[in-house]
Amino acid sequence: MLSAFGFTSAVRKGTPLLTMGWWLLRLHLWNRLPNGKHARFYSITAMRRQHPDWYRADLEKLIGLLAERVIVPRIEQRIGLDAVANAHRRIEAGGMTGKIVICP
Repeated sequence: MLSAFGFTSAVRKGTPLLTMGWWLLRLHLWNRLPNGKHARFYSITAMRRQHPDWYRADLEKLIGLLAERVIVPRIEQRIGLDAVANAHRRIEAGGMTGKIVICP
């Protein structure tokens, strides 16, 4: 399975459109290789809208994997609601290796 992340980050950082186009073309070409491997695009927003039952099943599976600690998310920091403005500044500055979790 091939997972590719970071398209939104690349757009925010000003990655040239030609470079991003090359990335997408390579993913499409991946499906043409005679190696039995395939890349599929998964948009969580589109999935939720088009197939709400599939989305719910995927979400339940993901939450189960989190509960079992099969997957462990990278958390940069846990913050309260009063620190959200600072969190936005940190995100915009970049360089973080994990997510900021808001804990009200």
